[in-house]
Amino acid sequence: EAAVFSNGFVARYAMSEATDAAVFDSTSNNHDSTVHLSDTGTGQIGPGRVFNGSSDLLSIPDANDLDFTTNFAVSMWFKPTNLTQTNRYILNKQANRYAILWEYVNNTVEFYSSAFSGTDPRTGSQLVIIDLNQHHIAYCYDGATWAAYLDGEPVLSTARTFALLTTANPLIVGAASASVANIAATIDEVHLAASRSASWIKAEYLSGAGTLFSFAAQEAFAAPK
Repeated sequence: EAAVFSNGFVARYAMSEATDAAVFDSTSNNHDSTVHLSDTGTGQIGPGRVFNGSSDLLSIPDANDLDFTTNFAVSMWFKPTNLTQTNRYILNKQANRYAILWEYVNNTVEFYSSAFSGTDPRTGSQLVIIDLNQHHIAYCYDGATWAAYLDGEPVLSTARTFALLTTANPLIVGAASASVANIAATIDEVHLAASRSASWIKAEYLSGAGTLFSFAAQEAFAAPK
């Protein structure tokens, strides 16, 4: 990658590498993929990764900073290949410590966890997508406010108290696990970070949508990796 991202980023994946090549983390944390089965296609920002819905996935080894509990943000650009698939996973910190689901509810993205204390984060997290276009999706939690965004706009922002439980299992993109709930979709610009503000998510969306925007001091650049 041409830059190293810091200031709150845990991992950032441009998803622009060649077909079946390793996907590299653009932060200094080096959370690179070790299993990388997916094609290169047209993403929202340059190339993205195209997942075939049957065998494609990325696997990223476990690390302590990928074990989100009460302060995190997960965002990406997502383009479903079709609206007929059911019960698919966009992302999963195995086993369901935190996951982003597709089509468990018709034409809907959801946040899901099977291992948490407090109030269920799935409640109210639904983002409805009824077309095959690129969409920016984001979930953010700062320990007090739980928020979900679609294309830069808040769909949910509510007081919520929960804590996700941790695991030593890998982070999977494109499936629940090998050959389980694989998604057919294009995924681009996957960001994992500390919780982000509504203005940050809006800026991230506008930047990806083609509106030039600077993150200023919140994004630091270093020598090429």
